[in-house]
Amino acid sequence: FQTSDCYVSSYDGDEVAVYSAGGTYLRSFTAPGLDRPRGVAFVTDGRIYVASEGTDEVFVFDEDEQYLTQFSHAELSDPTGMALVDGTELHVCSYANDQVVVFDLETQRSFAEVGGRSQFHHLGVSVGVAYRYDADEFLVVTEERIDELIDLLLDATLVVGYNIKGFDYEV
Repeated sequence: FQTSDCYVSSYDGDEVAVYSAGGTYLRSFTAPGLDRPRGVAFVTDGRIYVASEGTDEVFVFDEDEQYLTQFSHAELSDPTGMALVDGTELHVCSYANDQVVVFDLETQRSFAEVGGRSQFHHLGVSVGVAYRYDADEFLVVTEERIDELIDLLLDATLVVGYNIKGFDYEV
């Protein structure tokens, strides 16, 4: 499923508005019960997922923007955004459950200094930084305190970061 149109969740309008690539309003769609939509994600088969913050649900539409179903989960509270991983796994950011952590890691050495990309264990941690939504605070650690960061990440429902699976977790 590909489109050049832009889909915008209309929080106050309880709908998803569709605009052309040039910014012209084309249409909108909604479903009974959709309340304060906050995020839109697309699946390769054409299904459209819309996070409904007001009902703690995710609404599902087909490629023609027709309502199909909706679902929820006990830990889903105020869903605000979504991402599709590997084309099949839907990740939903749940704002009010206070278990979202944003994190990044910097190393002491480069790949060139340690003999290539297969030598993650020799890079060393210079600094690890995590932002906790539940406490509205940052955790900053050096290699000596890396266990604190690991514990925080293990307790999180959702960890957000750039290339964390292919780099940061390996280090």
